[in-house]
Amino acid sequence: MNYAKQGVKLSKKINYQKGLADCFNLIGSFYLDQGNYSQALEYFFKSLRIREEIGNKQMISISYNSIGITYKESGRLKKSLEYLHKSLKLAEEMNAKYDMKEICESLSGTYAALKNYKKAFEYHRRYTELKENIFNTEKTKEITRIRTQYEVEKKEAENESLKQKNKIQELSLGKRKSSASQPGQERITGQIRRKIGKIERDG
Repeated sequence: MNYAKQGVKLSKKINYQKGLADCFNLIGSFYLDQGNYSQALEYFFKSLRIREEIGNKQMISISYNSIGITYKESGRLKKSLEYLHKSLKLAEEMNAKYDMKEICESLSGTYAALKNYKKAFEYHRRYTELKENIFNTEKTKEITRIRTQYEVEKKEAENESLKQKNKIQELSLGKRKSSASQPGQERITGQIRRKIGKIERDG
């Protein structure tokens, strides 16, 4: 809470509107957890106004959801539905599946509190479907990441093995060349010695 309030001061000082909205939202969440719904709503609406000025749809949707949850917890269920549906509409426009999942869970709880169990079940089913979809998407991404990493490491290992083989072949070839040239060198040296000996004898 103290960090959030310090964040408010700093954000105001440097005119960082996004940071200010985030800090207000954090303070609102603190009051919501404490059951102080009037204070929570005050800070959530402060955050919402800034986010609307900035025009960040996703953050506006999150603010609507926070306000909807607060209204539900305070027993103002019709107001809760109003803001939760506004939140869901924006999330659907952006296809923000994680946000949609959270909002559908909130809607299911609010409809259950209103004893509209048909709607509660409908949104709980959507929540479950989105949750599974997100899990499967993340699982597929993780499998793809692992497979890609494996292929890269395999290729690197193959390249390293090929380098080692080439080095061994180069060393082996160098030794053969050295062995092959040695008799020839000895023969030339012998010829030179014989010529020198002949010159010395003739002289």
